[in-house]
Amino acid sequence: MKFQHPKQLKDIYEGSRVHSISELMPIIETVQMVKNTGIEYFEFYRGHSLEAYKLLSGLSRLSDNPTIISQIDNELQSRFDSEFLPQKLQALELSQLHKDRSFELKWKLAFQAQHLGLKTRLLDWSINWRIALMFAVEDHFESDGALWIFLCPKVWRYSSAGNTNYFSIHPNNVESTLLINHGFLLDEQFKEHDGMMRVARQAGRFTIQSYNESIIPLEAQSNVDQFLIKIIIDGASKPSIKAELKKSEGIHLDWAYYRKDSEIDDILKIINTETISKYIP
Repeated sequence: MKFQHPKQLKDIYEGSRVHSISELMPIIETVQMVKNTGIEYFEFYRGHSLEAYKLLSGLSRLSDNPTIISQIDNELQSRFDSEFLPQKLQALELSQLHKDRSFELKWKLAFQAQHLGLKTRLLDWSINWRIALMFAVEDHFESDGALWIFLCPKVWRYSSAGNTNYFSIHPNNVESTLLINHGFLLDEQFKEHDGMMRVARQAGRFTIQSYNESIIPLEAQSNVDQFLIKIIIDGASKPSIKAELKKSEGIHLDWAYYRKDSEIDDILKIINTETISKYIP
């Protein structure tokens, strides 16, 4: 079969149920192979431990009012920068590689904040399907999970250089769908930053949309849904898949959450709770 659009892959694999890594592999291999036949997309993966979970960011799950989401987002960013950054987070160095670095620090702080636990408008993806699968099988063993595959069009894929340099855009002013494809291992002294190490270990990438779009699950947006494939991970098979990932790949949650710090968790939990409760009683 000749593939001319990612939706053809969706039509074939959407809703497929898998019970093992060996059952999943042919799907992954086909997705990766078709990419090399001239269809311009890049595949990204996300795992949900419950099949019913929606493709919404942590911030967007709080309210369906974009104004409230914007207000919470701005205050959380401000508190993170003023209360947390000076005490608990080393400042990230700026790159010398890019012509327009107006908002580079804002983006890099957002990446760290997301992976340290602050509620943000970023939605995590991975370029490594095994990492996404790890999250899909981590818990809720009595229920099915989901592995999402995002066949992202080239036009939505933003890197930190060239015409798609997102460093020239303030995160709060994003007006379209952006898949942030940042090479985290290239960051200066990235090993000094816990949040960036977690991003790197999880082969992390992010999607972000405008405040108005962000309150709508990606799978409910017709222009995005055509590029999404949802694979069902059988609930009863989660323990065996989880064990295989750890044994054969060395992939497990403790490794992915590099140097998890309960003090950091507690501080950010307070910032999240206090801020959110002001807008959502």
